[in-house]
Amino acid sequence: MKNLLILLSILLPLSAHAWGVMVSSGGVAGSAGSGTSYSVNETFETPTTGYEETWTELNAGNVSSINPAYTTTALEGSQSCYVVGGESSVMGGRYISFTDMTSCYIFARVRIITSATDYSNFLTLMDSSGNIQASLNRGAGTTLYGRNGSVDDTDATGISDATTYFIWIEYANTGALDVYVDTDRTKPASHTGIHITTGTSTGDIARLGFGAAKGAAIIFDQIIVSDTVIGDVDE
Repeated sequence: MKNLLILLSILLPLSAHAWGVMVSSGGVAGSAGSGTSYSVNETFETPTTGYEETWTELNAGNVSSINPAYTTTALEGSQSCYVVGGESSVMGGRYISFTDMTSCYIFARVRIITSATDYSNFLTLMDSSGNIQASLNRGAGTTLYGRNGSVDDTDATGISDATTYFIWIEYANTGALDVYVDTDRTKPASHTGIHITTGTSTGDIARLGFGAAKGAAIIFDQIIVSDTVIGDVDE
């Protein structure tokens, strides 16, 4: 019996290390290499081309430029994606498709370099036909807006230019939308202002879009999509 206990004391820590799974109080967390599987895990680290996932142009005529291997101010690793809006107030950028989710959990690092001229989206949650079910928006001020269908809520503290933010979005097709924002990788214990329970969207999420509208220049990195809660994230 004593020998068995000694053997178990050796094997159990090794087994936990081999799986490499990180769990926080907010749920499963991690980035590429953590051992956690996500529907989307984009860190833009492929040399020269940036993209690691398969993205499609979104409103191609509405974006001035997009650089998925941007190195001047990388938000994680050595590369990020830098998007400059075109002449339209409608966001242009990229979107990715995945299996329909009744509840969808998203994480992204975002740094706004210059603000959009008008209130406009920079992250959009869409159904399989491309209809927007929920979005995050910001205009010329710092106030962050969350929308579920026709219902808006705000985070008055908002997000400032030239600051990197860690943003968690939680959507359910029951009309719910919660947004958590911080300046480090630890997820806040509760939503940071945007909390919608009576939204009008009932569609499943099957696409995520990111980008910029007129006047805006935005850096994105570490975009994660999951069907389970995302907590603290790896560096």
